[in-house]
Amino acid sequence: MDSLDDCGACGASCARANATASCAGDSCHIDSCDAGFDSCDGEDSTGCENSLDSTSDCGACGTPCSRLNATASCQDEVCQIEICSLGFDDCDGVDFNGCEDAMGTVDDCLACDDTCALNQYCDASGCLDCVEDSRCGDGCINCAAQVTNMVCHDFGLYFECGCDQPADCPGAGCSANHCCVENNLCGNACDDCSAPLINQACVYLASAYACGCVNDGDCGGVGSCIDGQCS
Repeated sequence: MDSLDDCGACGASCARANATASCAGDSCHIDSCDAGFDSCDGEDSTGCENSLDSTSDCGACGTPCSRLNATASCQDEVCQIEICSLGFDDCDGVDFNGCEDAMGTVDDCLACDDTCALNQYCDASGCLDCVEDSRCGDGCINCAAQVTNMVCHDFGLYFECGCDQPADCPGAGCSANHCCVENNLCGNACDDCSAPLINQACVYLASAYACGCVNDGDCGGVGSCIDGQCS
């Protein structure tokens, strides 16, 4: 019995969902899937059960459809941005990388390329002038008034009050582009050597400056210097 209505047995239909099937050797087989469908589970009995216009199988089985900071949809087997998440937009017009730009910044204030002027910041109502302070990153702040005479420093991914050189931190050191405010500079780090338990000093140990001691005098009259540390 090799007919589509009686495939291998009386009344055993060879119809398959979203597919063209055939009966050969008393067994039903999928010849081809309808346009926009596929057999993602590999089972002939379930036919071409998956739509290729879904966000889980977009254009092919197991191909997810998602976009950064966005709700995506799959139409005609192509993944695309349906709507950007609140606070984001697709400024470069490239669908693949989603809604890549955050709004509310000095570069994209209320919309893509809505750029604030040099001494402006972005407010919910748009670009506003920094009145008493200067712009640092996306906000207004007087870095020179922050305890020490700091400057607005570019830390790569963000701007923040910091230092480019020791002169930016009068009375304190500059370590990793931050002024040593509460502690002193010892070597390349801000460290209060007098704080841990007893009064140690900033001394040259091995190949660098660090908190410790060279002799008993570095221990502030309390304890002895043993192996570079006061005890």
